[in-house]
Amino acid sequence: MTGVVLVLLAGCGGGGTGPGDDPVADQQAAAAERAAEASADFEQFVASGTPDPVGALVASLLADPNITTAERFDDGGTVIATTTDGVSFGVLVAEQNRSEWAQVSASAVPRILLSPQPAAGPITCDVANYPQSKKACVLQAPDFALLGGEEIDTPLERAGFEIVPFSQVSFPTTAQDIVKLHQTMGTCGVLYISAHGGMNTNFESDQPTNHIVTEVEVDDKEQFFDALRVLGPAFPGKFKQYFGEAAREGKTYLTLSPEFFASVQYPNTLVYINACSSAQPVPFPYQTAGQTPLMDAFRNNGAGAFLGWQKKMPTEIANPAANAFFAALAPKTSGIENVTLAAPGNVGAGQSYTPSATISPAQQGVSVRLTVRGTDGFRRDETVTTNLGGTATFASIPGGAAGVIDSLTAVAGGADASQTAFNAAQGDPSLQGSWALPWFPGSVNIGALTLNARNAEFNLVCNNQKLTETVAVVKFQAVIGAVVRSRISP
Repeated sequence: MTGVVLVLLAGCGGGGTGPGDDPVADQQAAAAERAAEASADFEQFVASGTPDPVGALVASLLADPNITTAERFDDGGTVIATTTDGVSFGVLVAEQNRSEWAQVSASAVPRILLSPQPAAGPITCDVANYPQSKKACVLQAPDFALLGGEEIDTPLERAGFEIVPFSQVSFPTTAQDIVKLHQTMGTCGVLYISAHGGMNTNFESDQPTNHIVTEVEVDDKEQFFDALRVLGPAFPGKFKQYFGEAAREGKTYLTLSPEFFASVQYPNTLVYINACSSAQPVPFPYQTAGQTPLMDAFRNNGAGAFLGWQKKMPTEIANPAANAFFAALAPKTSGIENVTLAAPGNVGAGQSYTPSATISPAQQGVSVRLTVRGTDGFRRDETVTTNLGGTATFASIPGGAAGVIDSLTAVAGGADASQTAFNAAQGDPSLQGSWALPWFPGSVNIGALTLNARNAEFNLVCNNQKLTETVAVVKFQAVIGAVVRSRISP
């Protein structure tokens, strides 16, 4: 997942068709080959039991007369070297699926959050609060998929989403897959990517930011130019901005930059990038250099929520955390075809009323959440389970002043909003351990998971009209002589 990335300071014009056609591309292809060699060296240091394989990698690079600089990147999982041609590269040294990850404690250290998070909120089905597409794009890097452990399709389907088939979009293993992803990702209501990631630069800049590592191999010149012949014409004038390179396990792969993802609009999409450092802030001294963090690439282009990791993270935490989050977001009950919310259309000023909700077909013991919002500032959130007839009857709502309108939303099945689901994932008792790699000081834990959402009520279940209903029909009418007490607590 996280690790060392290949950072290219030169720029690939995207116009060459093969070696020798573009000198800059030739230099970048050569750097990719050198990155693959460095990655293989690192793996050999690990296999031979070298106590500090990262330090040994840096030393071996500095001993190469064709390398001018080599140093650990500030996140601890990246080593960056620069060739005498001025091209920089790196090697992933702390991937998510490394077997060397080990649990070092059974209780988590204090949580690390990117910014203060809003308090958990109820669910209201305002259009700003849920994705405006019913498509869910679930992409897993092939070696991650083989590990198993990610079970998010079923809860997404319970929430009313259609999983986009692999024939339409899949994790990029070819340059053509990258083109297909770019054409599809702006149509996704949920975009989930499970992959290797890390801080990297694109081919145009020497300023690092968050990149996603594809499975498109470019560790020899033939592979590099094969990819270039597809991606150059597909993204005219943008190849240098959209792509970079990263080496791991003796191979070099293309990476996707924030600029790649920022090039489309998202329909209030929930984006979850299950990759190391996907939510890591741009490090000092680069944060003032205009680099776009991956989170901002999505949120500034319409995404309603973004989840990612601030640090490197093992699959033992990363995959179960995704499972816990989506399980909390989705309704717990299937088979509901309709929920009907009953409330009076008009009542007199100051008169209370009692709402109820009925699910069909009738089921006993189904959780139904009611959210009430009045134009006078009144708020109430209540959860009741259905009786044998499938009806949940809620507490009486105090009457409002003349002209006040109450909006009521009923959600059946026990789905949570994003902030509540996030809290559930971070508080999951099975995820409270800390993990470490033997060649890095310190440890990581579930606290590195970050949520940045439009609001605490952002959710998925409002996309399933079978499970939700919103009415705004309670209009308090003026009544002569009526005494109306404020229903807003001081």
